Parts: sequence; structure tokens; C-alpha cells
Amino acid sequence: MTSTRYSPDEQKPRSTLKRAGEVMEANPLAVLAGGAAIGVLAGAVLPRTEREAEWFGAVGKRVTAAAAAAATAARDTGLEQLEAHGISGKAARRQVSQLLEGVVEAASTAGEAAASAAATKAKKPTP
Repeated sequence: MTSTRYSPDEQKPRSTLKRAGEVMEANPLAVLAGGAAIGVLAGAVLPRTEREAEWFGAVGKRVTAAAAAAATAARDTGLEQLEAHGISGKAARRQVSQLLEGVVEAASTAGEAAASAAATKAKKPTP
């Protein structure tokens, strides 16, 4: 059995991803909140298409109102649960912020390592 050796450039993303995984395991509520926040931001940023307006029309307005009510109820219930567990909204936001920073750092580091590995591979002559 052969041992695979990784360069420092290839090990850094692995350790960053491992650390991000540990943060996610330690803070599942923050992961959930972060995922919901990313979904809401993505939905808000993406433009509405003509076809969506055509298909959903008036139904879209009712769905939007229902979604807003659901989001408000979810937020209020979430805050109540956090408080019931002794976690302040400020502490939860801090955890979500740290999680997002970790995810961005992991993605950035992985991208840099991939580019470095590709550049190294491109420089090596093929046999």
C-alpha cells in the first residue's frame, strides 16, 4: 500500500475544511441560521423573470405575504428558543458571522490551492 504525500498547499485547504466542519458541528443553530440567511439573500438578489410574473401573478403576491409572515414567525420563534437556551441574539449573530467567515476562508483557501496545484501540474511535462 502506498502512502499519499500532500504538499503544504494541498494540506491547508484540508485543515481549513476540517476546522469549518468542527465549527459547524459545535454550532448547528448557527449553521441553520446561516443557511437560511444565505437562501434569503440569494432570493432577494436574483431578479424576478417575466415568466415568473406571468405564471404566478396574483398568487405570487399571496405567496410573498405568506412567506413574509412565515419568516417573521420563524424569526420570533427562533429568538424565543435562543433566549430559552440562554443564548442572546447578539451571540447567535456573532456565531453566524464566524461561521460565514470560516466558510469564505475555506472556499478562498481551497480555490488558491486548486489554482496552485493546477499551475504546478501545468508546468510539469507529461511523459
